[in-house]
Amino acid sequence: YRDVADMLDLVLAALPAGADSTPARLWPEHFDVAVDASVRPDLRVNLGGSPGDGYSEEPYLYVGPWSAERPGDPGFWNAPFGAVITRAELLAASGGHGGVVAAGTAFLLDGYGRLR
Repeated sequence: YRDVADMLDLVLAALPAGADSTPARLWPEHFDVAVDASVRPDLRVNLGGSPGDGYSEEPYLYVGPWSAERPGDPGFWNAPFGAVITRAELLAASGGHGGVVAAGTAFLLDGYGRLR
């Protein structure tokens, strides 16, 4: 949860001026830490991290647009609700725990940017 909260703090700081977002919070219905943010006036997106659930037993980060829109590379949009990267994938991409926050932040901002 700490890593996800750190990622979301960095994501919120990097959002464009005027992007409306909720503060990062623990959502009790999913037990994940997430925000929802405006991408455009007609589109919002959930950005967050789950400790694991019915979708994946492994912890993961997600980008969940509030629409069926999935622009750009279809390989990025790898989940029924948007895009996911697992903790193991983050560790592999970042070269270990020290880079997880940077890699996770980059994933979340990449998903946000694809929707713009």
